[in-house]
Amino acid sequence: MGALLLVFVFLVSRHAGMMVSGQNVVAGKAKPVVVIDSGHGGTFYRPKN
Repeated sequence: MGALLLVFVFLVSRHAGMMVSGQNVVAGKAKPVVVIDSGHGGTFYRPKN
């Protein structure tokens, strides 16, 4: 039963991924996206408490 559930989730996610990747394929017509990264204070590691 668990294996059947895993296969079902795999197939559904694969189909959803194909549907999403097939949308908005035309390059040059989409508006540019600006991503703002808040950062973490300029350190490359998390400080230990």
